[in-house]
Order: sequence, then structure tokens, then C-alpha cells
Amino acid sequence: MSNGERIAIDYKTHILIGVRASGAMTVICRWSGVPRQSEVEAKAAASREPFTTFILCTPTSIMGGGEV
Repeated sequence: MSNGERIAIDYKTHILIGVRASGAMTVICRWSGVPRQSEVEAKAAASREPFTTFILCTPTSIMGGGEV
């Protein structure tokens, strides 16, 4: 993906988030539709961070962030 290309996020998007013991969260992966359980497990297992919890979620609200 080029630097100027935007990532398409909609209500079908699924996002895998890793949560550290401190509560800090990191996006690990994004899918444009429902991923297979095996795909989610593989991404979680491949993460190199010390996550205590993994969350698979979809957006309930999508807001523009503006240009930085």
C-alpha cells in the first residue's frame, strides 16, 4: 500500500487488537470481512508482543480524523 493510499474501513471490517497488562492496545491485523477462526489464531500466535488478551471487533462508529 502506498503512503497516500487510504485504508477502507466500514462496518464489515474486523480488527484484531492485542491488549497488554497495562491496558495499552495495539492493532495487530484488519480484515475487510469475517476472518476464519484459524486466521485470527494464527495472527495472535505470530504476535511478538506480550499481550494478555486479544480482541476481535468491528467498528460501531466511524469518524473521519482529518489531515495531519
